[in-house]
Amino acid sequence: MTIINVQGPVIDAILYASVVVAIAAALSIGIGLTMFAVGRLRETKEKVSPSVRWQMSVSRLARASEEMNRAMRDVVAEIKAGEDTLEGLQERHSALSEEVAKLTARTETLRHTPIDVAKYIQELNEQADKKSRKRDIRIMIAGIILAEVVHNILGLSWDALLKLVGLR
Repeated sequence: MTIINVQGPVIDAILYASVVVAIAAALSIGIGLTMFAVGRLRETKEKVSPSVRWQMSVSRLARASEEMNRAMRDVVAEIKAGEDTLEGLQERHSALSEEVAKLTARTETLRHTPIDVAKYIQELNEQADKKSRKRDIRIMIAGIILAEVVHNILGLSWDALLKLVGLR
């Protein structure tokens, strides 16, 4: 005997399919019994020949069979929909299981990373940010000085200088 490990949504889908089958069976039995009882009442009220009763019974049986076929098609459609839902849930479950395994492995890796290494990496990043800021400030000051020198040497106004470099 194989035991399948299923969880909440999978069990719900299976139970849903079982309930649909049970309802269809009960509906079919109820229709059949009702038609049988109605037919018996008609037979007792009317005195007809056996061949006519036979034809009426066959006709009722054909209608009951059509009802049963319709009900079974509905049940089959519901079961297929349940199976599709179940397959989708199983695929989602396996994808989530893989993601959990990856995240667990990553967590374990980070858990075993020494704190000193993490602090060192953080310090390197902060130093790079400070150097970058200092470099930007130096470039800005050099640009201002260069603009002032060009302004004084060429005697251009600030508007003309900005037009020259394409900023206006």
